[in-house]
Amino acid sequence: MRPRPSRLAVCIAILHTGCVSAMPALSGGRLTPEQRSALHVGASSRIPFGRLRPESAPENLDERFIAIIRPGGIVPVAMARYGLARRLDLEVTISGASVRSAVRTALELEPGGFNHWPRIELMGGLGAYGGIVQDDDGDSTHYGFDVPLVIGIDWASLYEFWAGVRGGLERINGTLDPTAKTLASEFSGFTWRAGLVVGIALGFRNFHGLLELTAYYETMHASIADRDHTLRGISLIPAFSLRWRI
Repeated sequence: MRPRPSRLAVCIAILHTGCVSAMPALSGGRLTPEQRSALHVGASSRIPFGRLRPESAPENLDERFIAIIRPGGIVPVAMARYGLARRLDLEVTISGASVRSAVRTALELEPGGFNHWPRIELMGGLGAYGGIVQDDDGDSTHYGFDVPLVIGIDWASLYEFWAGVRGGLERINGTLDPTAKTLASEFSGFTWRAGLVVGIALGFRNFHGLLELTAYYETMHASIADRDHTLRGISLIPAFSLRWRI
């Protein structure tokens, strides 16, 4: 009878996917209240489709290029937000080997309250991020910006719902390691992405569980080994987290 893997082995397997870029928004139904903090701990995943989906055993330059810049997998996520003012909060997020810093603001559409309709806000933000990707095929760096715009609903701090659009631009540079069939090759490119985001949170007062899904349509232009490439496809970023407001 084969022994079960230890908890340590499972943790190592999860952390090994830290090269994956799967940055969630986790907008929530409202901004972080003024002079309060919100801490998130969870995970996210990137699920690519079509030409964006890497081969299980890439061999040529094209397949190895897609495998390193558009991987799939699960990464741990940690996020901290702080409410600077009634309609302004700051954020720092770590997702795998990527870090994002963002600022968000909101337009209050309905003040809400226990004896009124839910609180409704139009929330927008701008985030800048960067990170590294390293695996057996090579290494790269990436950086860019992320812009979500969502309608958030908060019902008496029990239920939250948000839905809207999300887009951004990303730049990537790196090197593919040499193999028996290919020489080392440098590459560079950029990606436009736009899509929809939807999420829900359930909890009581200061503790909630969040579920979110982002669906992107991506267009990437890149140059590798003196050849130009254009890749288009759909990717999904599901995420969950536990949030504690203090």
